[in-house]
Amino acid sequence: CLVGSEMCIRDREINHDLNLSFTYQWNSSDTYGFVKHSALNNLTNEAVDVRLLDGIQNILPYGVEVGLQNSTSNLVDAYKRTELVAGSSLAVFALSAIIVDKAEPSEALKSNVAWSLGLDNPTILLSSLQLDTFRRGQQVLQETDVKAEKGAYFLNSEVTLAPQQSKEWLLSLIHISEPTRQAEIS
Repeated sequence: CLVGSEMCIRDREINHDLNLSFTYQWNSSDTYGFVKHSALNNLTNEAVDVRLLDGIQNILPYGVEVGLQNSTSNLVDAYKRTELVAGSSLAVFALSAIIVDKAEPSEALKSNVAWSLGLDNPTILLSSLQLDTFRRGQQVLQETDVKAEKGAYFLNSEVTLAPQQSKEWLLSLIHISEPTRQAEIS
C-alpha cells in the first residue's frame, strides 16, 4: 500500500498444522523510522502456548554505506557494536570508530536504534548467534553488548493465546544523528 509519501508492506502467513496465523506490516514514518507491526492469531477454539522469536537481522550502524559493506564486510563487522540500554527495549547500533584510511582517531557519534512495544518482558537478542539455539527448542539468553558481529534485533517471548485471541507488538528502526533526537526517543 502507498499512502501519501509513506509506504507499507503487508503479509499474512497461516500455519494450518498449528492453526495460527502471523501477520505483519512494515510502515515508514518520519518520526519513528521503519515500523513493523506484527500480530500472532490463534485460529482455534482452545488456548495455545507459543514461544516466538521475531525481528530483523543484518542491521547496519550509521555511517556504513552499501559499497563499503559489500566490498569489506569483514572489516566493517570488526567495527560494529550493538548495545541494549539497561531497563529498556532500546538497542543502539553504532561503529566503535569511523572507518577511515588514516592513522588518526575518528569517533563515531551517530547511531541507528531499534526499540519495541507490546510483548511483556521479551528476551532481546542483538545478533543472530543464538538462532539455532532457539530452533532446537532451547532457552536463549538476553544479549546486552555485542561487538564485531552483524547487528540484529530479535524479540523472544512466550505468550498464551486464548481461543480466537491475537497478540500484537511493534518494532521500530530509527536513524539517530542528533543528540536532541536521541533524547526525544528515550
